[in-house]
Amino acid sequence: MKILALDVALANTGYAVIDMKDDSLVDTGIITTSLHPDVKKGKKPKTMDQMDRINKIIDVLQKVTYEHRVELGAICAELPTGGSHSAAALEAMSIAKTVVIVFARLTGLDFYPVTPHQVKMTTGQRYASKIRIQIKISKMYPTLRKEYRSTRSKSGFKDDFEHVADAISGYYAAKKEYEALN
Repeated sequence: MKILALDVALANTGYAVIDMKDDSLVDTGIITTSLHPDVKKGKKPKTMDQMDRINKIIDVLQKVTYEHRVELGAICAELPTGGSHSAAALEAMSIAKTVVIVFARLTGLDFYPVTPHQVKMTTGQRYASKIRIQIKISKMYPTLRKEYRSTRSKSGFKDDFEHVADAISGYYAAKKEYEALN
């Protein structure tokens, strides 16, 4: 059986399709959406933009699910908890969580949620950083890291690999948490 592992976010949702027989990666990727420039200028309502972003996430999830449907039996997802984020960030997280939960329900796939804390614990460290998670996944899947870009942005260093690494770590957290996945 295969499982679709997700690192859920409105801007960047990482995903991995994993064969549960041997934990091998079948497919990985990132669903990237961004705020439309017209929203910032006040020419397009924010809710319309959110709908566009939700549609893109659903379209890609449907495509990935369809490609692997014969053997895909479940979805596991790291669902963001919010922490100390702004109201806008909390709203985006809530939208992304809802999209994934509803998607799992509509596809009839079993759904196994995990928390960011459970994902961090896959490294053996309670307060593991994103970098620590990436290092662990890079060691487990040595060729995977090279497939994703790293860029500098205004806020510092941006690494697309973190979203896929979190999705894969979410799978390992779900395996540890849910007996049905073993």
